[in-house]
Amino acid sequence: MGFFAAKPKEDVINKLKKEKDWYLDKIIRIDSVMSNDTNISDKQLYLMDKQSTAMSEICKIIDKRIKDLKTN
Repeated sequence: MGFFAAKPKEDVINKLKKEKDWYLDKIIRIDSVMSNDTNISDKQLYLMDKQSTAMSEICKIIDKRIKDLKTN
């Protein structure tokens, strides 16, 4: 197995920004369903809230990665 050439930092940063945008879109959609759909079980609401929270944490990690790439 050979080594892979590292991508330029700006390419990685742009990819991470797109990934974060994808997660933010999903968070908005989940939160919208949770706010507007009254025919959802309590368990589904709980699980959707957990999913939204987890994706928010992923966005925070992506922000930290971007910050690190910009400073190093």
